[in-house]
Amino acid sequence: MQLIVEVAHIVTVRIGLAIYLCGLLYEATRDLYRLNPDDAPSPTEMFTRFVAWGPHRRPIVAPPGGW
Repeated sequence: MQLIVEVAHIVTVRIGLAIYLCGLLYEATRDLYRLNPDDAPSPTEMFTRFVAWGPHRRPIVAPPGGW
């Protein structure tokens, strides 16, 4: 029973971390494009910087047409 509780806690923390990182991505992108719209990194670079390094259950797969 203790193991189930610990696994549930880890999953909850991972989900919370992913949501938090997405919020930071949104805020940083908004501020960056407002302050410097011409030299800002691409959306893919921003996603990689803020969210992609976090814990994932499945690997990121490129869409059928590629990036």
